[in-house]
Amino acid sequence: MDGDVSAAEVAAAQVELVRILPRVVALLERPAQAEERGWHSVESAAAKLDMTPDAVRGAIKSGHLRADRTTSGRRRIHDDDLTAFATGGAAT
Repeated sequence: MDGDVSAAEVAAAQVELVRILPRVVALLERPAQAEERGWHSVESAAAKLDMTPDAVRGAIKSGHLRADRTTSGRRRIHDDDLTAFATGGAAT
């Protein structure tokens, strides 16, 4: 039938996916690029705020500092949220 895929083709595609997946993940989570777009890791935010990473995590947990999560579960904080936190503004 047209459109059928053989088991060999599926296996080859799976091998290729496994081969390229680490590179794709690395490209999606490059901290330097994220920071260029206004996003910071917990460590980068801590440095900018002159705090420890644990203190930043505490501020996030208490709701004083807004943070999003990447697909891998890492936290990221936007510049606007860093500014609001640093100046006593509300988390957005």
